[in-house]
Amino acid sequence: NAYVGSMHNMNFNGNENFGLELYVNIGDPQGLTNIASVIVSSPTGTNYTLYDNGQNADNGPGDGRYGVHIWDIAGGPTTGTYTFTVTDMDGNTAVVTDVLNRVIDVPRNTQPLNNSIVNTATPTFSWDAVPDADHYWIGVHDMQHNDV
Repeated sequence: NAYVGSMHNMNFNGNENFGLELYVNIGDPQGLTNIASVIVSSPTGTNYTLYDNGQNADNGPGDGRYGVHIWDIAGGPTTGTYTFTVTDMDGNTAVVTDVLNRVIDVPRNTQPLNNSIVNTATPTFSWDAVPDADHYWIGVHDMQHNDV
């Protein structure tokens, strides 16, 4: 199965950042070491290489899940059909597609404001709900931007 999803967050300075999450789970009759390449083509023709090395949103190394996160996509990823092409060492190919229908927004009207200094051990966080969001991630950091 193949998956394409959008990522959208705000950095420490309150700047919006867009990203793209791509992954596919692969099996090969000759074994997982027989995979030569996994390439994803975007609707605009941009190609992305997926990895199975445990370092690129692909779970553990050599487990058959190929993935990558791409950040800093100006204006957000392109919606439309993404084509995943898997090629093994014998030259066999398999093609599968997935569709990115929308790019989800970031929460607005966040409290406390980004980069606010909070002087309580039990802060309350709030924001406007994002349509179609199924989860949220909150980062809390000290003055040196270390995770708390």
